[in-house]
Amino acid sequence: MANLEVSVARDRTTPVRVAVAVSMGGVIALAAVGIALWRTPLDRLALWVSLLVLAFVIVAWRSLWVELSATSLVFAVLALTSLFVWNLANRSVTNAAIFLAYDLLAVLVLSLLRDRTHIFVRRRPSAPKEGADVFLNRGMGFANQGQFAEARDAFSKSAAMAPENPEAWYQRGLAAFGLGDFVDAIDSFDRSIALDKDYPPVWRSRSLVMTKIGAPEEAIACLDHALELRPEDADSWAGRGDLLHGLGRYEEAVASFDRAIDLVDTDADSWSAKADSLRKLGRQDEALGCYDRAIELRPRSVDLWSQKGGLLRELGRYGDAVSAYDQATGLVPHDPDFWYEKGRALKGMQRYQEALAAYEQGLQLSPGDPTALSERASVLAHLGNPAPEGAPPTGKSPG
Repeated sequence: MANLEVSVARDRTTPVRVAVAVSMGGVIALAAVGIALWRTPLDRLALWVSLLVLAFVIVAWRSLWVELSATSLVFAVLALTSLFVWNLANRSVTNAAIFLAYDLLAVLVLSLLRDRTHIFVRRRPSAPKEGADVFLNRGMGFANQGQFAEARDAFSKSAAMAPENPEAWYQRGLAAFGLGDFVDAIDSFDRSIALDKDYPPVWRSRSLVMTKIGAPEEAIACLDHALELRPEDADSWAGRGDLLHGLGRYEEAVASFDRAIDLVDTDADSWSAKADSLRKLGRQDEALGCYDRAIELRPRSVDLWSQKGGLLRELGRYGDAVSAYDQATGLVPHDPDFWYEKGRALKGMQRYQEALAAYEQGLQLSPGDPTALSERASVLAHLGNPAPEGAPPTGKSPG
């Protein structure tokens, strides 16, 4: 705002400033004539007084005559220095002292003019000091590009400059996690939590590290902290359910998945994970409904079709299981496991010829699979055509 006011004032006083500069130029001209006509240095004092006044006018008003006056001062300094040396050489001490005084006065005025207007030396702008935020942003850029080593280094510098900033420690922990340095990641997350324990993302990230190092109980505790702070976080509820499922605490897992689904009912992974826990509890019908909902949300997931087919086969609904495996093999025809599972379902229906074709297809994709060879031998026995267990496929089946 101050710079704007100065600029406006300068624009409004341009005519006055130009008039003053022209007048001072006239004074300089008259003083120059005095140098030529007057014989004693004292008579020339008017010149230096004029130059001094002009310099202050220029500094105050920044007139258009800055360059002209500065150049005049440079030549004046050279001339005065020469006169000082000449008088000193001729042993005229008084005149030499007076010329030296004028010379120093001119140098002083020139120095003042130079400092205020930067005519002769263009100072390079000093580079801004790199602060904690600069390194924090730089680390973010590295992390987004997957350069976690460079990111950790930048975050370390940011944390060193601002050790009270929890975000710097949190981001450093994420970079360490990306490098697989879980001990360093935990240390950074703990430093962040010590500064701000009410930040849910750091608790979730710490939970991931605990899961990686095989500490699921502590990982669940971290998620519990995160959910206390942000109970509407569906991802944290789903992650908690996964950990509980891994510990065999299936009832609690189902409860966590229910909370996740209540918040976001369009996540196929939550429905599928809930189905897995329900199967462990023997609640197959409920699990089947969850698989159906997951498939509705993600119809091209071969894993979901395969899981549904497996559950249907457990329930003895072999025809429905075959339909599910048909979907899986249609999406990924080159996976032998889906053909084997389809063969088992067909065998359960006593459709041995079709089961044999499914096993043959799988063995063409994965020759020598011992389980498939055993199942194939069993089907051949049912067909009245026993074959050695390790015999190669008899031929290609369609599709």
